[in-house]
Amino acid sequence: MKLSSLVGWPLLSLAWALLFSSCYSPGPQKPFEQLQVIDTHIHLYDTNRSEGVDWPPVEDKVLYRPVLTEHFDAMADQEGIASTVIVEASSRVEDNQWVLDLVKHDPDRYLALVGNLPIGTDEFAGLLDRFSKDSRFVGIRMRIVRVGKISLPMRYGGIWACLRKKA
Repeated sequence: MKLSSLVGWPLLSLAWALLFSSCYSPGPQKPFEQLQVIDTHIHLYDTNRSEGVDWPPVEDKVLYRPVLTEHFDAMADQEGIASTVIVEASSRVEDNQWVLDLVKHDPDRYLALVGNLPIGTDEFAGLLDRFSKDSRFVGIRMRIVRVGKISLPMRYGGIWACLRKKA
């Protein structure tokens, strides 16, 4: 018997066993180019609205301009971004609804909103109930907590203490 037969057949058998066993991994199911890119944090606002905006400040020459769906869509199409999550930039409660209305035309691109609600106020529970009825309202941006007439920056576990008071 030749040496190549002694080595060749066992190697071929091992290759077949690996190919048809659970030890074989076929690799990624989709090529990288087919993976969807999701931008997880954008802001939409219109500095031309009659009520204006409380962010960005007028002095900010880069950001103080309308940033609307048509602006994001153009950039997203160019860069291959499939969808996004919006983070509310405004401290005004009704601007949550303004954003939800602005993006309702394209739920596949505008997946969700992390909104802004006045945590620690008497209105918080009702507003949370109202906005959470919309499945796109998925979270609250924790920036400031209001306790009575005092506004404090949110720190570590502070949100839980506030929410427990309201429960």
